[in-house]
Amino acid sequence: MKIGLYPGGKGGIYTHCMYLSKYTEAELIEKKEDIKDFDIVHIHGRYPFFIDKPLIQTFHDLLPFKYADTLKKKAAYFIYYLRYRRTLNKALKIIAISNFSKELLKKVYGLDSIVIPNGVDTKLFRPLKKKEYFCYCGALDYHKNFGIVLEALKLLKDDTEVKVTGDGPFREKYEREVEKYALNVRFYGWVDYKDVAKIIGKARALIQPEVWAGFGVQIIEAFACKTPVLASDIPAHRELKYCSYFDPNDVNSLVRLMKSVPKDSIQNAYKLAQKLDWKNVARKVQAVYDEVKLMVK
Repeated sequence: MKIGLYPGGKGGIYTHCMYLSKYTEAELIEKKEDIKDFDIVHIHGRYPFFIDKPLIQTFHDLLPFKYADTLKKKAAYFIYYLRYRRTLNKALKIIAISNFSKELLKKVYGLDSIVIPNGVDTKLFRPLKKKEYFCYCGALDYHKNFGIVLEALKLLKDDTEVKVTGDGPFREKYEREVEKYALNVRFYGWVDYKDVAKIIGKARALIQPEVWAGFGVQIIEAFACKTPVLASDIPAHRELKYCSYFDPNDVNSLVRLMKSVPKDSIQNAYKLAQKLDWKNVARKVQAVYDEVKLMVK
């Protein structure tokens, strides 16, 4: 019985699927046309309408739910809600990546799930000799809230350096602001995963300022590097325990942490990252596969 992993795109979810295909029996599905060749499909988003297969669904978050604040967005969210409900209702098992995601799924769709968090490659992400820069790794979009980092740099009024990997619709806006205020920020765009590991591994601290997330992949990657994390105080980040938290709507709370980075939780954070190594996470996912195979025999 063949199990396929369908990420439905590139980015973080593709990386998630790549590691699961390495440590479980599932194979990575690169094209939706190839779904037909598998007996069970593990998906991470909405499912293509034209294919009918037994499903396992990983539920990450529900970003449109957070930002349905105008009539147009509410209409778009309603369509998204219906399409996603179709997929979720077909799933034999649903995996949530955090307790926050589990509760959100229950609230919005009334569905139960099991929690299996994202993993980290602890061979790739490892402690390195630290330098004096901060880093941010991720998309440059509204909900990622990177603008608060620029506001913090303006208040610090020194030569504090921030390295940024990632891209998105807000990049040009941020680059103009960096140039206008002569801030010491370097935008690298999307870079090789090995380079991300080096940038996080050598950073004085990772800044994770987002206002909405289902988990915190970059946070556990930093934990594996023994790099301190300054994280926005949101439910998904709180579950990871060993960050130093700031109010994502209060720039001064971030400035205080940047001036004096707390390091008292580094060892506990590192131990948590080891527990979340992809090999350990994959074993839990494989157990779900084994259960579903018995259900569809």
